[in-house]
Amino acid sequence: DFGCATMDATPGIKHATFSGTPFYISPEVFQKEYTTKTDVFSVGVVLYVLIAGYPAAELQAAFNLLHKSKRDLRTLPGMPSDMPETYFDMMDKLLTYRYKARKSAGEMLEEDDFVLFHMEQEDDDVKKKPLQQRKSRRESMKRTPSMVLSGTGEKAALAHGFIKFQRALTTIMATMLNHGDIKALLARIEEHLDGVDDDNKKLGVLQVEELMKILESMGKKDCLAAINKQKNVNTYKSYNYEYANLKAFDSKAATDARNAATNGGGGEAMAKNPKMGSSARKLAMLGGSMRRMDMKKSSRAQSVYIRGI
Repeated sequence: DFGCATMDATPGIKHATFSGTPFYISPEVFQKEYTTKTDVFSVGVVLYVLIAGYPAAELQAAFNLLHKSKRDLRTLPGMPSDMPETYFDMMDKLLTYRYKARKSAGEMLEEDDFVLFHMEQEDDDVKKKPLQQRKSRRESMKRTPSMVLSGTGEKAALAHGFIKFQRALTTIMATMLNHGDIKALLARIEEHLDGVDDDNKKLGVLQVEELMKILESMGKKDCLAAINKQKNVNTYKSYNYEYANLKAFDSKAATDARNAATNGGGGEAMAKNPKMGSSARKLAMLGGSMRRMDMKKSSRAQSVYIRGI
């Protein structure tokens, strides 16, 4: 998300642009009024994922809990039961619902016991600090035992596997469905979630199994067959797919269609074979190669992809 980051000239500036990855962003971003403290909340979510793994199978439950003002963070999906109290103290501060009451990054570095424990382990300059300050710091760190977490490798591998599966899912649909199909699919997903799953709609996610049912109702048998050939598909059916990924292809296809209509040449070639043009556009976007091209370069790139296909 550093691509949408900004640097404030003075502290306390309020922002209103909605951006970021939904699971990681703070409650105030959804309200479109936030400060730099939104990043403190996001750090808290990252530290949860590093410990518990990305909760793809229970994304909504985790999101709901993170966005409550009163909650027990020990009940977050996948959270180890033997984490030190100081870890949960730190998480409560980072994930404070109301940003005005949330600690700043500077305050966390100066005051939090769990943070200080790790700074002590890594800080080469700690020996240069006054002896009394070091003793006081060590006293406060006794609440944080050093420990080894088990199962983090397996959780990371499972999460990474789902990321690859999700990309494959997006590629299959973006390649095998034309612009009209993607538009219809998105409309059906939104209709399915309307009034039933407001949190999932906010997150932009839908259970993989539900997505496959919608594709089946649309008669997209080839698309379903390709999805069913993916590794661990049965494991991931209960996971949440980020259908917001498809919106980028929908808007990109619409933009390219308008460009083709006014650009001649390459547009005429695509008009003769719209399915091929659609696939080429989508594959080009996946590679990111067309993001900053001007119109002439974009047209040439699409022609290369058409020949390659």
